[in-house]
Amino acid sequence: MFSFLQAQTHTIDSLQKIISIQKEDTNKINTLSLLSQNFRHEDNFDSSLHYATAALKLSQKLSLKKEEGFSWLSISEVYSRQYDFHEAARTAIEALNIFKEKIRMNII
Repeated sequence: MFSFLQAQTHTIDSLQKIISIQKEDTNKINTLSLLSQNFRHEDNFDSSLHYATAALKLSQKLSLKKEEGFSWLSISEVYSRQYDFHEAARTAIEALNIFKEKIRMNII
C-alpha cells in the first residue's frame, strides 16, 4: 500500500509540474482532469474539485463542449463521493444537457 501512495503522490507532483508549462488547449484540460481524478482517489475532494473546476472553466473558455461535459461529470463525481447528492445530480444534469446539445448539433 505504501508504494501505491508514493506512486500516487509522484503522479500528482508530475502532473502539477506539467500544467504549469502547458498552453491552454485540450491537453491542459486533460491534465487538469487527471489531477482531479488522482486527488479524488486520495479522497482529497477540495483539490479534486479545484482541478475539475479549472478544467471546466478552460473548456468553457475554449468552447470545447465534449471536455466541458466531462468536466461537469468529474465535478458530479466529487459531490457524489462527498454524499452531496443534490449537487451531484445538478452537475450531472449539466453534463447531460451539454452532451444532448452536442448530439443534436452533430445530427442536424
